Amino acid sequence: MSSIVLLRIVDANYNFVFADVGCQGRISDGGVLANSPIMQKLERKELNIPSPEILRVPYNIKVPYFLLGDQAFAMKDYCLRPYGGLHAADSMESSFNYRLSRARRTVENAFGILTKVFNVLAKPIEVEPDIAEKIVLAAVHLHNFRRRHTLYNFSSSLLPAASNFHTTSHESEQFN
Repeated sequence: MSSIVLLRIVDANYNFVFADVGCQGRISDGGVLANSPIMQKLERKELNIPSPEILRVPYNIKVPYFLLGDQAFAMKDYCLRPYGGLHAADSMESSFNYRLSRARRTVENAFGILTKVFNVLAKPIEVEPDIAEKIVLAAVHLHNFRRRHTLYNFSSSLLPAASNFHTTSHESEQFN
């Protein structure tokens, strides 16, 4: 049996903004991102990422939007990852790592919601890999549909436009 990877980008409302399915499970998450179509768009700044915003008044520091990754991802101007090594409990690095870990929970929670609703994802899918990719992408789209059309969303103004959602597989099939 082979395994496939679901690389995902999730917004604050647990909606999948990007999903790339089909890369072999033996490749690291950073390698999956490096070989995904979104990587080239990130590098060329071709995505519709909002401009930096002031997070809280009275501060006037504009903060850019970032992808949140773990140690598997390269540090880029669009991707934050934790500081490596051990740090004193009261250090800025430890505090940053803690807050980054908490923010990254949104992605894990979105995947947890997805697998809870679509039980087929909770265990190995015993079909050919190309069929498994279609099952996973269908579940992702149905998850987003459910999220957008239920009371579970905190604010519809935070949701991306439907045309901003990208999915890919080895065959580059679009399910929009």
